[in-house]
Amino acid sequence: GEPSDADSESQALLRKCLREYNTKKAFDPVNGAKGGVSSVDEEVERYRNFAQLLRQQIIDSVTFIHEDIVRGSRVLVEGANAALLDIDFGTYPFVTSSNTTVGGVCTGLGVPPKVIDCIIGVVKAYTTRVGFGPFPTELQNENQDLEDFPGVYIGEDVQIERKGHAQGAYALKKGQQIRVGEMLQEVGHEYGTTTGRRRRCGWLDIPLVKYSAMVNGYHSISITKLDVLTGLKEIRVAVAYRNADMTEVRLPSGYFPSHLNDLQKVVCEYETLEGWSQDISKCRRFADLPEAAKRYLARIEELIGVPVSSVGVGPDRSDFLSM
Repeated sequence: GEPSDADSESQALLRKCLREYNTKKAFDPVNGAKGGVSSVDEEVERYRNFAQLLRQQIIDSVTFIHEDIVRGSRVLVEGANAALLDIDFGTYPFVTSSNTTVGGVCTGLGVPPKVIDCIIGVVKAYTTRVGFGPFPTELQNENQDLEDFPGVYIGEDVQIERKGHAQGAYALKKGQQIRVGEMLQEVGHEYGTTTGRRRRCGWLDIPLVKYSAMVNGYHSISITKLDVLTGLKEIRVAVAYRNADMTEVRLPSGYFPSHLNDLQKVVCEYETLEGWSQDISKCRRFADLPEAAKRYLARIEELIGVPVSSVGVGPDRSDFLSM
């Protein structure tokens, strides 16, 4: 097979691997040209140099983490992909190639389940998705009046900061009709981390979050990007799924369709909550939030059945408020 970092420790083994690699790559069926490495000796020397550089940086990570755990150290593990991208429990085939739910901590790091004592679910105040796949609460063309802003937003034009966006503020005329999905996308800077693709945006999907909480066993949740919802007079929340063919049938609480066709057919049942117009990005205590924002968080907590431990009102660490 192709040489790995470990092969660099044995030049003889590396030479053998490279010769086999060259034999397999003698003809590239795609490009019709010779593949492989041009010089085995040069490649061995290159890998030997790599080994010298990396030697002090390579450890037995499983043993390293276990030793820390035995010493009583706190180990923080942060997931990279969303729970519904899990290859086993996600919206297959629109998933990634590994376990992104909490079980991935065990299979990815080699730690036993019994040492995981605190699981925090990170949940946006609205729902997003990159690329294809079912999205029951997606907003495509729903319009809404933007509520007048008090304080720093008084004036004919409304400027809402785009989080980390190079194009500056998101400009809105007072009282104009906006596309909510587009506003969430622009104000929340909803672009794929690696691909740069625009994320699809929609209202918060409670059945989806409840399913994620069930699979992962969240002790609490952290709500992010609450500030992105600022300016909407009304905020909708999907509280349940109904069968598209029999809309009178409300699917059981916590039920999430395992088959893609079933998920694509669900109809969402919504609750409408009051929005807020105050700039919450400068809030540093939960008590400073507008009452409507507090009610929104309380309703999320009630619907999911998991306490909210923190809320984000901006992109920085200092923008997270403890509950």
